[in-house]
Amino acid sequence: MQLNWKQYNVSQDETHHIFKGNPAYPHRFLRVLKFHPPGIAPVKDLSGAYHISPNGAPLYSKRYYKTFGFYCDLAAVVDEEGWFHIFHDGLPMYKERYAWCGNFQEGCCAVRDVNGNYFHINMRGKALYSQIYAYAGDFHDGVAVVQEINGLHYHVDPHGLKIHSQGFLDLDTFHKGYARAKDASGWFHIDRQGNPLYLTRYTMVEPFYNGYARVENEEGLRVIDEKGGVIQELYSKNKSSLNKGSFHKVSKDLVSYWKLYTLEAATKLQIFASLPGTLETLVAKTLLKPSMLEKILLALLEIDYVEKIQNQWKLSEKGMFLTSKHPLSLTHAQGLWMAEHLEAWKEVATSLQQEQSSFEHLYRQNWFDFIKNNPEKEAFYHQVLSHYASNDYQAFGEVIDCTKHQLVADIGGSTGTLIKMLLKKYPHIEGAILDRPSVLEKCELQPRLTTISLDFFKKWPKCSFDGIILSRVLHDWEDRKALHILKEVRKITQNNGRLYIIENLLDKDSGRGALLNLNMWVMTGGKERTLEEFENLCSQAKFSLHAVFPLNTPSSILVFDPL
Repeated sequence: MQLNWKQYNVSQDETHHIFKGNPAYPHRFLRVLKFHPPGIAPVKDLSGAYHISPNGAPLYSKRYYKTFGFYCDLAAVVDEEGWFHIFHDGLPMYKERYAWCGNFQEGCCAVRDVNGNYFHINMRGKALYSQIYAYAGDFHDGVAVVQEINGLHYHVDPHGLKIHSQGFLDLDTFHKGYARAKDASGWFHIDRQGNPLYLTRYTMVEPFYNGYARVENEEGLRVIDEKGGVIQELYSKNKSSLNKGSFHKVSKDLVSYWKLYTLEAATKLQIFASLPGTLETLVAKTLLKPSMLEKILLALLEIDYVEKIQNQWKLSEKGMFLTSKHPLSLTHAQGLWMAEHLEAWKEVATSLQQEQSSFEHLYRQNWFDFIKNNPEKEAFYHQVLSHYASNDYQAFGEVIDCTKHQLVADIGGSTGTLIKMLLKKYPHIEGAILDRPSVLEKCELQPRLTTISLDFFKKWPKCSFDGIILSRVLHDWEDRKALHILKEVRKITQNNGRLYIIENLLDKDSGRGALLNLNMWVMTGGKERTLEEFENLCSQAKFSLHAVFPLNTPSSILVFDPL
């Protein structure tokens, strides 16, 4: 009697197959896998690995180290020469050998060569394209996920071409038109153009099922729709227990300045610069008494800026950022936030009552005129901006495809950290920085980079660009002045050009970005804006929203086309 292999199951001990509760054949193997069309299963016994028919008989005499299931009528196998694919009769389908092979899906298969490079092959065993990747996954509906050497993941077609320019820290294939993606802030869903469906980020997201997806973050478990709207709260961590220690959380917030001044003291006392060392050697370097030195070292240990291994004190990963030797040092930022910014924040209540920037109230001038009139502070401020830009804008050239641009301007670009990174990645681009003359004096010139003097609120120079970047500029200004800047930007944007705005998007539902929003009001009278507010503002300046891409944990890139 011919048994139906489609009804076969693998036995509990994985030594044979079961049909309707009974063994499908008398032979026993070391291990079997399930049957695949057209009715073939991979098995292994003492003679090696091979494939069997539904009656348990070998399909061929050859033996391999490993065999896998048939997909697209081809199975991956391993012998002494490497990995490859075979036909039903056990014969190789091509002469190449790989360090690893996947299974054929949609006529394509991911493989890894002996150098660790991933790519896809066709059903003749030939590479589909010339690119190589750090990883490549299976094709589903004509799209596969690949990881480039830089660590970013992309969607590609069978020619190896990206179907959108957006790169992600992690990525999934499309399911019902949407894919799961991850950036520095967490997981979310994207459409086939690589655009996020919503701004919120989660620690876990599931694929959409008939328009709904289950997601999780620190607040709990919920169901969202395809616009990110919350349909149902499945589990709320905030409501799950009364014993959440809220009293102590509030208490910690009330004394949060302890950390700020502990770090300032450690910097002033040269503790970060003196590490590593024992208590005895650090006493000699800092000239503190042992008991006093131990007090601050223990405080730094609690907030994870130093580590103690036996008797040796050393910097933690966080502590490294407060040394001048770190390439992304935050020592200048620490000095900036502890000076006029701190004084202005002490007057935040007055600022809100009087509807005026507390910095302007204290110093009788706006922040930018203040640093212009204090050259040392201006130089210090732009050093801080450069350090932040070196960290925050590294991925801009990966997220945004600038191959179509020829002339790119960084408006209010400070000393040019971002535009210089773009010029390095795209050798065909000519770049320009437009900023105050006193700022441009601090910019180190290089080939293909031009500096143009600019005051936002005086007559703008005559120039034209096909790519313009406004990086954390608009949040310095209230709407009227921000609109003025945008209208002037439109005049120098070519009709086939594009505007890239880098900002932290305010989310009025979750409060994300609200503290920075308050800080901008305190220091400059400016504001953070929601995506809708940016759309409305840019629309008045004759720009239309093209796409929004996450850049890093705080920032997004808003892409606008000129109308």
